[in-house]
Amino acid sequence: MFMIRTFVTQILLLFTITLCAQEYTIRFKHLSSKEGLSQSWVKCIIQNSSGFIWLGTADGLNKYDGYEFIVYKPESNNDRSIGNVYINDMVIKDKDDFYIATDQGIFIYHAKTDAFSKLPFLKLQVINCILPDNENSIWFGTNEGLYKYNETDSSVLSYFHDPVRFKQVMTNLLNNAIKYTDKGYIKFGYEIMDKLIQFYVSDSGIGISESDVEHIFNPFYKVENADSKLYQGAGIGLSITKNLVELMGGYIWVESEQEKGTTFYFVLPLAEKNTKDKEPKIKKKQQYNFEKTTVLVAEDDETNYSLIKMILKRTSAKLIRAADGQKAVEFIENNKEIQGCIVLMDIKMPNMNGVEAMKRIKKINNKIPVIAVTAYVQATDKSKFLKYKFDDYISKPIYAEKLLKLIDKYYNII
Repeated sequence: MFMIRTFVTQILLLFTITLCAQEYTIRFKHLSSKEGLSQSWVKCIIQNSSGFIWLGTADGLNKYDGYEFIVYKPESNNDRSIGNVYINDMVIKDKDDFYIATDQGIFIYHAKTDAFSKLPFLKLQVINCILPDNENSIWFGTNEGLYKYNETDSSVLSYFHDPVRFKQVMTNLLNNAIKYTDKGYIKFGYEIMDKLIQFYVSDSGIGISESDVEHIFNPFYKVENADSKLYQGAGIGLSITKNLVELMGGYIWVESEQEKGTTFYFVLPLAEKNTKDKEPKIKKKQQYNFEKTTVLVAEDDETNYSLIKMILKRTSAKLIRAADGQKAVEFIENNKEIQGCIVLMDIKMPNMNGVEAMKRIKKINNKIPVIAVTAYVQATDKSKFLKYKFDDYISKPIYAEKLLKLIDKYYNII
């Protein structure tokens, strides 16, 4: 059985390999929408036991028999058809039947009747990937978490973690690997272990000395290196990462050897919930609309800015980034009459720190709310920053709901 999964391209290249007298002849045939493929953006390919090649595209399902494409289109009043779905993944279920992961839930293709059925759970979720195991179960990865479907009794176990926290952990570790790796490889993955899931990010970079390893998760700790000018940063990324992992009930550690590379591991508990063929109840989050707001983010660290950008992505707020305090002051100086502006001000930045930048902004326009964003976490810090005349304060790591509520608080008064 031949199967290619998670294959993304703008065209489809089908090829045959012929072995003759120990010489390989490779023949390529270019097939696209001109030959009847519904769309040239092919997301995944499988081949079932009958030899048909099935193609999942951005607008539905195609079958190729070696001569022509058959496009499966929605049929009115037929609940056993498949619609114009965005297909992310496919995997063989049994011989000619297979699962289909789409942006509208999970479908099963039944070869005997040439029809489709839809699993009764996850109907409204985007299914990103599918993985069968050796215990008659299928794992589904979604935007809301991980699910395990048992084919024997049709039960469903859901495994949830905060997607924003998890994404920041992976982003921090991958950015760290990229920063310290000039050549070789960067790898990441996971392993299911009973009621735990272990993730790893591994690289072939400069490595960490034994003396540095024991301090690597301390706030503001930076590994000194002869080429330290290449490795700029505040030294808080791994400390934030450790805090996030522990907030999700997990733990993190590192294994490293200088000049050979580093591997970060973190383990999270799989908090099971048996949904038994029911649609999981997802708490509806409050929707925020800041379309009339300009949020000036004074932040020199790319990871921290990316997190804020992701949190505010669906609020319609206009984001402006200043990489240091001086640039933040210059933006306000050049836009003195700006309306509906809120400033998120990192404290520790190059050229001009956040406290000095806030004071200058207040002299230009005292009505603009300036919120201190800092990694300092002592209980007395809030009163200290308010004493500096910041309007408010938020500590790192930044949590989505806390930041949104804070901006909403000032959105209603600016």
